Amino acid sequence: MRVTQMNAFPEKEGTPYRVQYRSVQRHYPLNPVNNTAKKLSRVFSKFETDDYILAAIIIVLILEGCDDYILLAALGYLFVMGFDWG
Repeated sequence: MRVTQMNAFPEKEGTPYRVQYRSVQRHYPLNPVNNTAKKLSRVFSKFETDDYILAAIIIVLILEGCDDYILLAALGYLFVMGFDWG
């Protein structure tokens, strides 16, 4: 059994119905992991020396069990606001 989609509005009377196909183009990323890796590499390429120093200080304080949350919040604020996100 053959099924075809017919044109409801033919261009001229007396012309046979024509099958209309729509081309659908879907753009899927080939590998979403690579896209994420590319985005992360762009972010890390914008890091400067002071960003690495602040990140290292925050990580060391957290690993040492620092209970001074105000200090951690202030350092985190400096890290986020000092980084060039654009």
